[in-house]
Amino acid sequence: MISVRTKEGLARAKARGVKLGGPNAESVRQKEAATAFAESLRPLISKLAAEGMSMTEIAATLNRQRIKTAGRAGVHGRWHSQTVKRLVERLAQ
Repeated sequence: MISVRTKEGLARAKARGVKLGGPNAESVRQKEAATAFAESLRPLISKLAAEGMSMTEIAATLNRQRIKTAGRAGVHGRWHSQTVKRLVERLAQ
């Protein structure tokens, strides 16, 4: 029942010309903020990587230096190897 109502509601919105999904002003703003944050860490990440540190070692170093992640909704957290990997991938774009 819910599935049917949802599909019907989406079809009506689409018929009215409402844009569903895709980039919007908020997602563009968030991407720009994430890129700026990554760029601010580029020199440090590059230095640590040049020293031959693994993603796990880089994460541990960032945590020891009390450098917080960008986080969501103002909640900043600890670094993990996957967090470092994603930041490095963002810098490579």
